[in-house]
Parts: sequence; structure tokens; C-alpha cells
Amino acid sequence: WVAWLRFNARDVLGRFNRGLATAVENVTDGQGKIGPVPGGGPLCMGTVPLADMESGQWPPYNFGNSGFNLVSYYNYNFNAYPALIQVWWAEMARLGNRDMPVWLMPDTMHPRTYDHLQNYHLFMSAHLDGLVYFIHEWSKPGFDMALQSFGPINKYLGPWLKAVKPVPATVGLLVPFETACYRADHPIDCGLAYCNLRMAQVPVEPVCPEELPRRGGQYKAVLLHDVDQLSASNVRLLDKYRQQGGRVILDRATGIDLPWAERLEFALRSGTRETCYGDTNLIGKIRHIFEPVAASWAKCEDPFTLITHFQSGEAHYLWLADLMDHDADAAH
Repeated sequence: WVAWLRFNARDVLGRFNRGLATAVENVTDGQGKIGPVPGGGPLCMGTVPLADMESGQWPPYNFGNSGFNLVSYYNYNFNAYPALIQVWWAEMARLGNRDMPVWLMPDTMHPRTYDHLQNYHLFMSAHLDGLVYFIHEWSKPGFDMALQSFGPINKYLGPWLKAVKPVPATVGLLVPFETACYRADHPIDCGLAYCNLRMAQVPVEPVCPEELPRRGGQYKAVLLHDVDQLSASNVRLLDKYRQQGGRVILDRATGIDLPWAERLEFALRSGTRETCYGDTNLIGKIRHIFEPVAASWAKCEDPFTLITHFQSGEAHYLWLADLMDHDADAAH
């Protein structure tokens, strides 16, 4: 089953994508970029982009040497998931292709100006390279008002945003392809765990096992949330990472057993979005456990202030974004 879904994602969709990218490169002296606008999730509204087994979507198999030369997707969140999960999808887009540009097509149809303003600040936290807006004729006045606000901000800060780079994360959250093959919602569940980790100010990013040989050196720990399928080859990659000094930490929800790994007494995400998002008790537990492991460069007592650390040369910058707490998220 895993081999079939990998064939579908990498050798069918990915190879077709690579053929299109090669054609564009050939007629533009290697300068042209081409990417898709893939969606996913209920009603195909893009609430779950990039990781959709039915349509062969998995970023390492669809982009780069295996596909398009521009990472792009659309994500009309519509509060189907907490706003912060939009940063997760931008991070997922980079799996296997860390140096490629990432473009996003967000929605223009949500009526509330606040939502579009918050989304913009989250997109900048995710260090997206481009935003492209579509279906302007369906735009709501709330979006038009937001665009008038963040348009000048983007024009003013654009050169700075292009110059700075995110400081590398020191914790990896493992997203194995094989778990998603058997549980299509696993990337979403990991996204909710990522929200809790970010609110606990853990410098974390998603990572696939195949990246560990070249990327594992930057991580002080690799976390597994609710993982119940892992190939023997990926177990070996994790063990090699551990033998080289890294910590492999399983949460309580993880079904596989790795006798040499550490085990948390709690899950990084428990239950549904309605029960797990903005749970300050859980966020406090995570922060208590992981602050000694991989402390954030800057700290804030408020878990609903998202801090993203950027650097340019010797200069450090912080981008702050306001997050909804549990009650505000539930109301939305």
C-alpha cells in the first residue's frame, strides 16, 4: 500500500510535474518557475493542502528534483482549523526542498477584516516568498479593507523580509509518509501538535525521516506525535540520529515502540481542535519539558504571542503575531 501511494505521488504526479518544469526551464534559459495550486480537504477548498494521499500530494515527491521548481499551493482555511495551522502548511511545503521559493494563494472571501490581517502576519511569520490572490470578484469588503492596511506594510517591509532568514529550528517534528498512507489525517493532527509546540515557544519544524542524514545535525531532539507506522529503514535513520547525539522523543499517543527512545507521559495533542487548541495546561507542560532541551532565543510569558526569530548577518529580528486563545478560536 505504501509502495503504491509512493508510486502515485512520486512517479506519476511528480514525474509529470518534473516534465512540465523541464519544459519551462528549456524555453526560459533556466529562469522560468512553474508550480501548481493544489488544494485538498473537505469540499476541495484547500483547507488541507499539500498532504493528500488520494491525489498523490506529498511535497518531497511533487517538487524539486521530483517535480515542479516552484513550491506553491492554496489554503483557504476559513477557520476550519486554528489560524496558526497556516504556518504549519508553509513549513510542510518545504519538506525535502528547503531552499525552494514557496508561494501561497490565500482566501479573499472571509468577511472579517481581522482574520485577513492576522493571516498576513502569520504568512510573514512563515517567511513565504510570494502571495497571489485569486477570484477577486468574490472578495469581501473585509478583505479589501485588510489589503489597504497590509499592502503598504508589505511594500515598506518587503526588502527587509526578503533579506532576513529564519533562524534554523532546533527541534524536528517527524511526519512519516507511511503514517499518512494509513491515516490521511495524520498531517493535520501533527499540525495541531505543532500549534501547541509553537505556543510553548519550542523552535520546531516538520521533518521527514529521509531528511535526517543531512538535516539532523541542527536538531537537539526529534519528536514523534501519534506515529503508528514507520518503515524499518526510517527506524534505522532515527536510531542513527540518536547514536550521533540526538534525542528521539515519543509522545504518549505514539503507537510504535522504540526501546531506545524517550517517552513523554502526555500527548502533544489530545482530542480534537475544540479540546486541544489553546490548552494552557498542556502548553505549560510542553514548555516545562522542552525549555531545557531547546530554549527559544526570545521568550514571552503569553503563549498567544507567536515569536519568530529571523537573522540577517549579525542582526537579530523578531516578528510577533497575535494568536487567538482557546475561547476566541472556539468563537470563530
